[in-house]
Amino acid sequence: MTAKLTLSIDEKLVQYAKDYAQSKNTSVSKLVSNYLSTLNSGVKLTHGSDLSPRLKKLTGAFKVPKNFEAAYYNQIEKKQGGKSN
Repeated sequence: MTAKLTLSIDEKLVQYAKDYAQSKNTSVSKLVSNYLSTLNSGVKLTHGSDLSPRLKKLTGAFKVPKNFEAAYYNQIEKKQGGKSN
């Protein structure tokens, strides 16, 4: 089930969000939903300050495949019941 949410955000930020979403072939709604989902899951999105020392040591230990971002968003859409590209 989805619900509408009205936000008051600076015009420049709104335009940035629209441009970013378009460049990622997604919608602003999906970007916000995915972001809020990560907050709800307890994942910390700060620049490593909330990572354990053990996890910090692993940073950069492997190379991310070039298509990782597209595959990630496709998986999120599948998980949320949306269509994947």
